[in-house]
Amino acid sequence: MPQENSASANNDHASHGNIEPLVTAECLAATFQVSVRTVHNWANSGAIPVALRIGKVVRFAMSEVTLALRPDRPRSTQTI
Repeated sequence: MPQENSASANNDHASHGNIEPLVTAECLAATFQVSVRTVHNWANSGAIPVALRIGKVVRFAMSEVTLALRPDRPRSTQTI
């Protein structure tokens, strides 16, 4: 029985759609030149979407965060 080589396996996996790698709060902080605490504050306030949370582990989709932080994105005028 022939074995599937890893290149073929990778191509089969990629054909199931584009899955964006998720990044950590530390990665976002470095990218946007803010503190990790600021990233967590953004996530807790809903300013950026959390892609995945398992226990205390939080990951973010960079494209969704970038979109949420765009300067031309409409902001809520509601005050608390």
